[in-house]
Formats: sequence, C-alpha cells, structure tokens
Amino acid sequence: MMDDLGSTLLELVRGDPDAVAEVGGVAIHDPLDRPVLPVGALVLGVGLSGVEDITDLLGELGGSRAAALVLRSPVTLNPRVSEAADDAGVVLLGLTRGATWVQLDAMLRSLLADGDVGAGPGDPESLGGLPSGDLFAVANAIAALLDAPVTIEDRSNRVLAFSGRQDETDQGRIETVLGLQVPDRYARVLTERGVFGELFRSSEPIAVDPVPDRLGDPGASLPRAAIAVRAGDELLGSIWAVLDQPLDDRARRP
Repeated sequence: MMDDLGSTLLELVRGDPDAVAEVGGVAIHDPLDRPVLPVGALVLGVGLSGVEDITDLLGELGGSRAAALVLRSPVTLNPRVSEAADDAGVVLLGLTRGATWVQLDAMLRSLLADGDVGAGPGDPESLGGLPSGDLFAVANAIAALLDAPVTIEDRSNRVLAFSGRQDETDQGRIETVLGLQVPDRYARVLTERGVFGELFRSSEPIAVDPVPDRLGDPGASLPRAAIAVRAGDELLGSIWAVLDQPLDDRARRP
C-alpha cells in the first residue's frame, strides 16, 4: 500500500509499515460514534489534530490492534505522540495536502478489494475487466520497466491507477493524481494539439511535448510518452509515463 500511495497521497510519520502483517479494512474515526474496528484497521483521523485527541485515540487503537492512523499533514510529532504510537504499535501516516479524505478512502478500499471496486455503485474501477487493485500492480510493474512514474487512465482521462514516484514528476501529473482526473486546462491543450487523436489512432507509443504550467512556464513541465490500451478493436484507455529522457528501443517494445 505504501509502495502504491506513498509520497503521492501518504507520508510515513512514525512506525514501521513492514511490521504490519495485514490491513483488515478502512475505518473513519468518529469521536461521537466510535466504530467497531476490524483487526488491522487503517483508521482515517478526519479533523483530528490536537495532541490529547491523537494520543487518546492511539491508545484505543492499540487495544483494538489497529494497523495505522492517518492524520492530515503536516503532523505534529512531539514526544507524547511518538511514545503513544510506539506503545500502541500503530503506524502513523500523514495525508498529503491537496488530497481529500474521499480520494484516499476510495483508493485504499480499491487496493484492499479482492474484486472490482468502483468510485460508486455500478461503476467498477477496472480496465478490460482487470480490478483496480491489480491495476496498481500493473502500473508499478510498467514504471519499473520504464524507470518512469506511470498512470493508467480510462477513455475520459480518469485515473484508474498510478505507480509510485509521482513526487518526481511535475505539477500537471501531481494535480492529475490528486484529482484522479487530468485537469481540464491540460486536457484542452492536448486536444488542441491533436495528441488524443494521434494516441487513439496509433498502436505504438507516442511522444507528448510538455504542457506549460499555470504560469505558462514550459520548463516547469516534463515530456511524456503514452500508449493506447485496446481489447481487439475496442479502446479501453491509455497508459502515460512522465519521462526525463525519450523512450529507447527496449522500452518501446511490446
């Protein structure tokens, strides 16, 4: 989970994620109606910021054998909070600024799901029948092969999965991942340039020149390579890699 979401949505504040045997589910903390937590719960501490509240909750989570507590970054890590997290055996994580709790909850449940889990009822988050949890593994495998951060998107430029190392990219990619959608201003430029038309006609990877950021600085953006994903003649979506150098022949091979 940290490999998939770490540094893009989550940062490690305290504890050892490798020591967590299993995440049993996602729960949202409600101080007025405490949920019954599964063993290994990953708890979202929405609106939780005070040291007293955090340390008290960590004590409760330790008794419930929870796996981790997520707080909004920046997390105040003083000796009391550190000691409470260590005593509880609970990993403390921070949710990146700009990301929403709804996005994180959807991503976590998607990664934990055995089957298709969508953004809403009847809307499976899949590409060609492949569950979104598996799509994250695919994105990371492609990123390792290309040595480049990757997103997998549907035909509407909605992000279905992404690899790690998104913090090494540019503002456009970060906004895309945090919003789970290519921002309209970037999509308009790509449409005007004919990028989507070329992408969806081609069976080969295409090179995409940088799109200037909000201030119009092309130097603040990075080039990309993209390839369409098809099942026979049916267009399913596309895969996008942010590059610091052009794809070589090895990377372009099917």
